[in-house]
Amino acid sequence: MGVTVVKLENQYFPARIISVDLHVDQLSGFFNIPVDHLSSSYIFLPYLKEHFSQENLVIASPDVGGAKRASRYSKALDVDLIIIHKEREKAGIVSSMKLIGDVNGKDVCIVDDLIDTGNSIAKAADLLIQNGAKSVNAFICHPLMTGDAYDKINNSALSQLIVCDTIPIREGLSDKIKVLSVGKMISKSMRRIVSGRSISNDIFGAC
Repeated sequence: MGVTVVKLENQYFPARIISVDLHVDQLSGFFNIPVDHLSSSYIFLPYLKEHFSQENLVIASPDVGGAKRASRYSKALDVDLIIIHKEREKAGIVSSMKLIGDVNGKDVCIVDDLIDTGNSIAKAADLLIQNGAKSVNAFICHPLMTGDAYDKINNSALSQLIVCDTIPIREGLSDKIKVLSVGKMISKSMRRIVSGRSISNDIFGAC
């Protein structure tokens, strides 16, 4: 099997992929070139520490499948973790949700890799408020925002939806959405790759 190379500043380097928050970690195994899987936690964790009191913070996973990701956030921040268990009527349609954990009087931050229609996250926010949460915010890397997702976010109990700029969003449709850039994280990773240095844990899979 040949090795693909790219030319950069009159030098040739083996081709590789830099990704951010793959939906399934195993996806990196489908490529025959190196894949550097970066984590949006590099962007989100500093924001969480700056804008939220860890004494009153709870991290939430929107489903059982995302518990591993949410657990890493809760450990990094030294706060409790709760899980929202979803039962689906069929693909894309949630029939019911159950809360595992206590959120009474807490500021809850949901973490996930992507938001599509906004249906699940809106229902999750409403459930958390109904169970006594003081506020609900969501940190989600990839904002697909299909269909009437913007309306669902606007009409939900979410205080704020914080996303990355891995996918462009439509400006002016929601005051609840804040966009954080992955530009510095990716450029820092590229500089380290080109210079032959390793991508340290504060960028590579930090959470």
